[in-house]
Amino acid sequence: MRYKEIDSEYIIRGSCPLFACRCCHTKYGWEHQGWCEEYRLTSPTCRDCLYFSERHGKCKHPAQRKERQGASPHEKDDLAVRAG
Repeated sequence: MRYKEIDSEYIIRGSCPLFACRCCHTKYGWEHQGWCEEYRLTSPTCRDCLYFSERHGKCKHPAQRKERQGASPHEKDDLAVRAG
């Protein structure tokens, strides 16, 4: 199987390595799919990301959610140790 060469002109770059295109779901560092309407969008913002929630105004990427959920029990434990 031969791999398609990536055209460096259309590789998705930006400030967030968790980015995924809303249209073709291609991730940061890869070229958009050939059929993607957003293929010229190579320097996207958070609002262009599949995981960005307009309603909440923040990233809803599964890794971000796990990070936030994982941090809260530790904070509660620290408060309990300080109080007790």
